[in-house]
Amino acid sequence: MQRYWMVLGEGRPSVKHQSLEAARAEAARLSRLYRGKKFVVLQAVGEVLCPAQEPPPVQWREPDRLPSVWFETTIGKRRASW
Repeated sequence: MQRYWMVLGEGRPSVKHQSLEAARAEAARLSRLYRGKKFVVLQAVGEVLCPAQEPPPVQWREPDRLPSVWFETTIGKRRASW
């Protein structure tokens, strides 16, 4: 894992900065833009990965009768069956 930093304000952090200096500069820029708001520089210290598992098999089932649905249009009523 490569080390990176993010800036946290009132929203969600979304940019990974490749250096502490870049993250500090971004925090300073945001604090000037949004005066009175606090911005914190966060450093990634590790990562966790849970391996993906195969999904369970899909089972196809058919109902005894397929439903009918009525749609109203500007022209009149039209019947559609699925």
